[in-house]
Amino acid sequence: MRFIILFLVFSNLSFSQTEEKKSFFLNEYNYSINHSIYNLRFNTYGMGVGGYKTFGKGNKLKFLTGLEYNYTKQIQAFEFTGGHSGGEVDANEFIIVMNAISIPANIRLSFGIKTKVFTDFDLFAETIFNSKRKENVYPSSTNPLFTFSKGIDIYTFNFGGNVGIGLSRQFGNIEYYIKPELRYGIFNNRYLKLCVGIILK
Repeated sequence: MRFIILFLVFSNLSFSQTEEKKSFFLNEYNYSINHSIYNLRFNTYGMGVGGYKTFGKGNKLKFLTGLEYNYTKQIQAFEFTGGHSGGEVDANEFIIVMNAISIPANIRLSFGIKTKVFTDFDLFAETIFNSKRKENVYPSSTNPLFTFSKGIDIYTFNFGGNVGIGLSRQFGNIEYYIKPELRYGIFNNRYLKLCVGIILK
């Protein structure tokens, strides 16, 4: 709840500054919820906030960059080689929570005037500055787990791609939008994300 309040405070502060000075650096803000793309029957919900700067004078093609904070949950597994099989066996699977700061480089294509459909394609780089084990989870014969491997020692640097499609509507000097997207990290942090946000005109 405190993240929602923080998002609203920042967006209102930015709007008031935009009214006074049109060149204020950040002009887009969003709040998001996310869920791991693996093991949908487990509670791996997280959240995120972001602030962005839009570049480009046309209405159809924009470039965005900014700063995001994302809190995510993923399933991890300790693995070991044991017995006479010589193969890897999952010894203990658990949910790991990660706190990450990301920098996206985004291309946005928009269609429409007041009401718009838009698509986002971006690459991102992020640092996972904190991660910890949260709770054990258990697979079954009918619901095997798909995990990131090798336990809690994850890569603290991650990068990958992101794709989303959204719908926006402008009211006065503010454009409101909702956007589902898929984020795929090369080393970890792969999740579905639903964003709600504003764009200041």
